[in-house]
Amino acid sequence: MAEEYVAAFDAGTTALKGALVDRRGRIVASASSELNLIINGDYREQSPDQW
Repeated sequence: MAEEYVAAFDAGTTALKGALVDRRGRIVASASSELNLIINGDYREQSPDQW
């Protein structure tokens, strides 16, 4: 039988993080990538080119 996994993602303000978890709850793989925050006066935004 093939292994089953769950992919989880956290898209935060400063980083995008992800993890692959097996059926027993063990993290099989994980990664993160920093996102640049653009500050314009009273608001913040992210560059769409990073996505």
